[in-house]
Amino acid sequence: MNMKYNTVLLLLCVIFTCNEALLSQTEQIEAVQLCANQTGIAPKSIAKLTRKLSVPKNDPAVKTFLVCVYKYVGLQDQNGNMNFQKIREQLKNDFFKYDTDTVVDTCSGVKGITHEDNAYLVTQCLLKQIRKLSNKNNKN
Repeated sequence: MNMKYNTVLLLLCVIFTCNEALLSQTEQIEAVQLCANQTGIAPKSIAKLTRKLSVPKNDPAVKTFLVCVYKYVGLQDQNGNMNFQKIREQLKNDFFKYDTDTVVDTCSGVKGITHEDNAYLVTQCLLKQIRKLSNKNNKN
């Protein structure tokens, strides 16, 4: 995998921390594979998340996949609430080049009704902010 793909995979799947410790790349891949197998998400949906910075619409498996990954790594609690502090900390620890606070602060008010909607809407928001910052940086 190339560096850009790894960065986006880490960000979009939000495989950041587990019990305050960073997951190794092997553990991250295992989490994605486990959740992909459990949810039946199509490989093309994962590719859309990671390569196009886009959340596939009308795909219940995507929402279930996101919840599975987020709960597995501790970014979504059993009540469906996102842990934005962990997201912020991990983004700062990784090789994320954009303004982490802006991305996280903009999305921290996003809340869905169900666990799945919450994971989906937060991911959608994060990707939108990242695309916006990426486009802005590419113009400079």
